Amino acid sequence: MAIDSLVMSMCLITWTLPAAGPADWPEFRGAGGAGVAPGKLVVVGGKLADPAWFVPVAGQGWSSPVILGDLLILTAAEPDGEPAKSWRFVVLGLDSATGKERFRSVVFERKADSLPKIHSKNSHASPSATFSAAGVVAHFGHVGTALLDFGGKVLWRKEGIYDKPVHGGGASPVVLDGKVLIPCDGTDVQALVALDLKSGREVWRRERAASAPRPFSFSTVCPISPEGNSLLLSAASDVLQQVDAASGAEIWRMPYTGYSVIPRPMLVGGGLAVLSTGYDKPSLLAVKLDGVRPGEERIAWKMEKNAPNTPTPLVLDGELLVLADNGVISSLEPASGIQRWQERLKGAYSASPISIGGQVVTVSEEGVVTAFKTGKAYQKIASTDLNERSLSSPAVASGRLFIRTEKGLRAWKLSD
Repeated sequence: MAIDSLVMSMCLITWTLPAAGPADWPEFRGAGGAGVAPGKLVVVGGKLADPAWFVPVAGQGWSSPVILGDLLILTAAEPDGEPAKSWRFVVLGLDSATGKERFRSVVFERKADSLPKIHSKNSHASPSATFSAAGVVAHFGHVGTALLDFGGKVLWRKEGIYDKPVHGGGASPVVLDGKVLIPCDGTDVQALVALDLKSGREVWRRERAASAPRPFSFSTVCPISPEGNSLLLSAASDVLQQVDAASGAEIWRMPYTGYSVIPRPMLVGGGLAVLSTGYDKPSLLAVKLDGVRPGEERIAWKMEKNAPNTPTPLVLDGELLVLADNGVISSLEPASGIQRWQERLKGAYSASPISIGGQVVTVSEEGVVTAFKTGKAYQKIASTDLNERSLSSPAVASGRLFIRTEKGLRAWKLSD
């Protein structure tokens, strides 16, 4: 049930922030989902310098931080005890420079016995929030979606879009064309749903119509040209769809075999996007976006070994970096899929790699942060063990690197 009376620490005025710029990280994997930011890591003796600050975060959650200006947003799910009888779904607003709490807003509350079982690598707060001109969009899977102003006041809530997820939530919301785009891929509903950003009202619903034997997936949508049109790619079990966010119309669809799809589709240039097909055996598919006639092959090339189940690939300076869950990272030529080099990192990986000023940062599930340079070969820069579990993708903004672990959030100051 929604509980307006339990919204905490909210301002009585509506805060406004500037539009996102190159120093911000407004959504999952940053502006446009590219995972690329300016700056330079500070390395001392082959390790990252000590964090500038650490703040504990109550409850659980594998959502990534999002940052606009000096406001950092993180979501969490807090149990009332052990074992939990109920859970509170919380949006935290922190000062990105200090980690100091600005607000803590309880957006939803649910009885524990009403929530589904979640996977051991998931949480009740895995989708990342996103900034928009209207405020902060927070999403907690089937529990609900909400819009908050920049001071933490809840402006609207939306519940009941779907009710039967498998393993919990995962896909993060994306704002495009004045709409909040929510993938709903459970056992009761398989659809992409658009909510009106200002009101939360459902505007359209695009069914998957894929008849997948295992219909559950967790993939965040990918805008094809955020500044030029409202087209997007949405991956789900057994189908990739190109959809017009303005109307919900399906432009084209491409069937494939796969379920529990987690990585976000990524544009790689040259009219191509890449998609990882998920379980049981993932393949990375390079898909032609335009110029494909009915009956023609849309797949340009495929990678069938060491494709990711979980991490989203990274495009950097004409190089496609693909990190598999087993730690194998491959450098590919985006146009052809030809491998340039391959390296195995220690540990298992769920977090997606990002780039800081051309330096790639990865975080293993065991909490080992590895930074390296790319090009003709892999060049390790630093390795630091946080000695704490981490499944959350890192974020970079305002000259800082942010990494969420099981117990809290750390921030490292970057150099220019």
